[in-house]
Amino acid sequence: MKKLLMLLLCCLPIASAIAGGAKESQPVTVRFTVAFDTPRFKYYENAMSEFKTKNPNINVVLQNESWTEFWAKLRAQTASKTEPDVWLYVQTFGDEWLDKGLLMPLDDYISKAKDMNMSDFVETALKGMTKGGKLYGLPYEGGSTVFTFLNVDLFKQAGIPLPTNDWTWDDAKRIAKEIMAKVPTVNGGKVYGFGQRMPDGEWQTANYLGSWGAPFITNDADGPKYLLDDPKSIEAMQWIYDLHAKDKICAPIDETPPNDWTLWLNGRIPILFHGAWSIPTWLEGCKFKWDMIPFPKGPGGRNVVSIGGYFVISKSTKVPQQAFEVLKFITSAEQNNNIVGKSGAGIPAHKSGFQYMSNELQRAAKIMFIDSSPIVSFAGLPGIYETQSKEFDLGMLGQKSAAEIAKVCAEKARQIIKENYGK
Repeated sequence: MKKLLMLLLCCLPIASAIAGGAKESQPVTVRFTVAFDTPRFKYYENAMSEFKTKNPNINVVLQNESWTEFWAKLRAQTASKTEPDVWLYVQTFGDEWLDKGLLMPLDDYISKAKDMNMSDFVETALKGMTKGGKLYGLPYEGGSTVFTFLNVDLFKQAGIPLPTNDWTWDDAKRIAKEIMAKVPTVNGGKVYGFGQRMPDGEWQTANYLGSWGAPFITNDADGPKYLLDDPKSIEAMQWIYDLHAKDKICAPIDETPPNDWTLWLNGRIPILFHGAWSIPTWLEGCKFKWDMIPFPKGPGGRNVVSIGGYFVISKSTKVPQQAFEVLKFITSAEQNNNIVGKSGAGIPAHKSGFQYMSNELQRAAKIMFIDSSPIVSFAGLPGIYETQSKEFDLGMLGQKSAAEIAKVCAEKARQIIKENYGK
């Protein structure tokens, strides 16, 4: 009996080691949530299948939500402390998580990773998720901003040379008027100098104000500030509203068909301010020759902002190392160049991926980063954008002045800032 007891006691450490080893080899689950259209989501499904093959002990639960459902669900999950480990983050929409300290800093994990080439990432994209000297997200795209598309055929019909990279808002206004006078109709429809809703009240507003050297929003050590009611900003917005209501150069906001895309594809707009996200559609749908140049300069020069898409890790994750492995894999040059570069879904986050893009996207990548900087944003901006969009429409219709609109928007913005930051 004593010998049996001794044998059992000797076996206990071995059994414990075996049990411990079995526990360590159990797969760890990482929840990864995104919000992409179906074609792009398939690329991520394929990537995660490849990841699983290379990392059998990490089980990735990949979830795709619609854009609206994604943010609503994420807020509910955050409130109940059940947010995903890794998730899609877009500036101006995700700032409440960054500003409230709900994201995991990545610097320590990156410093220990031996197979990451951080210098290959687009610098502007990395700056966009750096706060207080720490990096909180890795980009899945190099960034998006607004630049100028030109309908070359309309310019030729009007006998007007294409503008150069140094063109100004005064040039744009003059050219638009000349083309409307010389080519009044195309394909049975009226030709307009510019598109509709310029700007549309969202993040692109900063580009228009920047041309006047006018402030829009800031977010520094003193906290966020909203400055649309600054005199320079009011001056800039009134000049833009007058293009709509007074000069009648822009397509009316109640025009049918009711969007820039259709009017542009119908060949009825010579100058359109849009982003690289539209290029795949232009390549497939435009029946005319088109070209690209930077956003025009104004009295304050040219100051465009770049908005980026990222993947982040929740600070509350129970599996930080495994979550980082997923993040590192999906934002690697190999995966990013395949998902974004080769698919034509935007500007890759890695400079090495530019070679896989169409010639048009490669040109856009060079143009869009001229005089650009990361967007300034803060928590609550979507609510501010909603107010701006409604008010801006009234300015374009000539029903309100820029000063009246700025007052309404500023009151709403400062109320939202107070709700989110207490000041």
